[in-house]
Amino acid sequence: MATFLFAWNPTKWDWKEGELTKQILRVAKTGSANDSWSCGNRKDLPVGSRFFLIRLGQEPKGIVGSGQTTSEPALGPHWEPALRRQGKEALYVDLKFDFLSKEPLVDCS
Repeated sequence: MATFLFAWNPTKWDWKEGELTKQILRVAKTGSANDSWSCGNRKDLPVGSRFFLIRLGQEPKGIVGSGQTTSEPALGPHWEPALRRQGKEALYVDLKFDFLSKEPLVDCS
């Protein structure tokens, strides 16, 4: 299986209030948390692929998540509100986090 790097820039999109904390606590308590993430234009992202999530654009920058993909990419409403209002779509993949933190595991500052 391949490994992929997903990007998260909180200045462009942020988890809903308290949702990131809930996901972090879920991983700590149960060992995993499910979510979905935009995968850009990538259509060849096999189920079971390893991924890492890097936080960019705002300190602290670095690797803040990891896990495995649990679905193939599929279209859904765009994550960016202005594009969503225009009816645009984005590709998303379902994820199962095995690590998630507000502080980077690997600092990229």
